[in-house]
Amino acid sequence: MRVPAPALRDLTDLVGEVNQAGQWVQLVLSGDPAAVPTTHRLAVHRVVQEALTNARKHAHAAPVVVRVGYGTPATTVEVRNGPGEAASNGPGVGGGYGLVGLGERVGAPGGHLDAGPDGAGGFRLSARLPVPDRRPQAAPDPSPPLVPARVDGSNPRPRRSRPESPGSKPPPPPPHVPPHPQPKDHG
Repeated sequence: MRVPAPALRDLTDLVGEVNQAGQWVQLVLSGDPAAVPTTHRLAVHRVVQEALTNARKHAHAAPVVVRVGYGTPATTVEVRNGPGEAASNGPGVGGGYGLVGLGERVGAPGGHLDAGPDGAGGFRLSARLPVPDRRPQAAPDPSPPLVPARVDGSNPRPRRSRPESPGSKPPPPPPHVPPHPQPKDHG
């Protein structure tokens, strides 16, 4: 049984919930989430979720912009929030392990996470997840290979060879037919 992974719809829902809670968040999406591995979609969802949680805790009144780009050579995520104040109902300083866990999650498929002040009083979190090369492999031809026609012309069309089973004998050769009948001498 396959369980659907968080994807495009879930990010839209996640951002919608945060907007309904009173924080302004803009979501900018590009690319096709179905074109990247499930591990990337899950990591993207978790990165956005953690970044929005941190923005709500540390800058609850600041606007947030979430940009996600699905595609090759990498899936990218960037979440920026402007300067703000910590929410009055929660601590204003960190102490959790959210960013450490995100770094591990993004690093597992070979990605990179960067988080810190953006130089303008806000905070920026970005992730880059390289997309593995998914070149389609040619499927093997299930039919046996073609065998050329016989030189004597007894089988003008190519035929398919048949795999021989162990212990089987090859088929007998076709009966010999002279190429041209010889007239009989009655004299």
